[in-house]
Amino acid sequence: MKKIFYSIGYLLLIFITFSCSEDALTLPNNDAEFSAKAGNNNPDIVNYYDIDGSLCTGNWGDQEVGTPLELWMGVGKQHAGTKVGEVRFDNDCVIIDLTKGDGVYDLTSIHMDFVNDYNNFPQTKKGNPKNGKFEYNFDTSSKLDGIRIAPSVYKICGVDLDKNLGAIHVDAIPGKSVTTTADFLGLIPTNTVTMNIQNYFPPYVDADDIGGADKDRPAYTILNIANAGDLSGTYMGWCLDYHSEIARDFDYGATMYSFYETLPTELTSRISSENFNKINYLLNTYKDGDYIQKTNDDCSPDGNNQIKVTSSNIQQAIWWYLEGEILGSRFFGPLTKGGTQALICDADNYGSSFVPSECGDLMLFIVVPKDSNGDLKQSVIGAYPISCAGMGSGTAWADGKYGIGFTGNNWATYFGMGCTYEPE
Repeated sequence: MKKIFYSIGYLLLIFITFSCSEDALTLPNNDAEFSAKAGNNNPDIVNYYDIDGSLCTGNWGDQEVGTPLELWMGVGKQHAGTKVGEVRFDNDCVIIDLTKGDGVYDLTSIHMDFVNDYNNFPQTKKGNPKNGKFEYNFDTSSKLDGIRIAPSVYKICGVDLDKNLGAIHVDAIPGKSVTTTADFLGLIPTNTVTMNIQNYFPPYVDADDIGGADKDRPAYTILNIANAGDLSGTYMGWCLDYHSEIARDFDYGATMYSFYETLPTELTSRISSENFNKINYLLNTYKDGDYIQKTNDDCSPDGNNQIKVTSSNIQQAIWWYLEGEILGSRFFGPLTKGGTQALICDADNYGSSFVPSECGDLMLFIVVPKDSNGDLKQSVIGAYPISCAGMGSGTAWADGKYGIGFTGNNWATYFGMGCTYEPE
């Protein structure tokens, strides 16, 4: 059982225009008691979210903290609606992740406004919002490029969220059609790109200074790519070449390759590419925190025991298929005993012929950096999601399926901010 405490009195209205990007908003803390002043007949059924965007209670029942705010397009009398993405909150920023929807979308515009009183929203006499009159407007490709942090992900920071109500509207269009490895090859830039990598946490040093060895992280490293066209952005990165070095937080000129094309001999002479399908299978099947069947040394099931795998287990399994060794690293986070073996057993059984082909599968690419002397540095793997074919265009609202609406003749919605869970 959970008790709900309302401690923050904020409503956020988000109307979003999508095209294949994402945005995120952060709301301030406020101890004032919430009092809905919505301009409709049901002001008490507003959905409440806590500061990290978790839906606490609403029209459709309680949800756990950590539940992201959903973005819905096409809601109405004739349509059940399509989920186009999710909204996360990070301090004074709003992150819109369109990779979390029923298809891969991009944005053509974003409009946001935040007020203290419902009647202060720019709206017609009939109660329809005037989206173009909102305070924050991103309605050109250059403006959207400035807030795009990854394919289909946007982040807007520095937003004045010290208000009671908010609204965000976006227009969404399908992302680039990438359904085959040949399509993906067409996205790979032929020019030199700029790349750097960053640590999620400080590396392990010794027993008295474990750095980030006890902290979870989604991947081995953070990969940043610029001057790469549609593939510019920030990715979860995985080390390809164990025995090469690379500096953190340093910009390198690099060449990008598809995981599915013939690679240069300067790379294949250092690593084995014969198990690429199994690596592809692993990164499409498992992520940090997933559970897997525990195995014995011969890969037979160890009873019904399930063990959690970490990003460090996944990286170890990748190196196994490239180097033929179980290798360690001071950049590892938590490492589950038996997790790496279980991953290898699973990939050996099911990954030999794996090729991404379904909506949401990840296409892999390799970034090969060189220093100013032309010497090869450590290559890094990144992943790009396959878009879903046949998805239509339209407008979307945050909480557009479950939230309380404007009084006009449309389905524009807003939601409330301000509750936290406390276990009994």
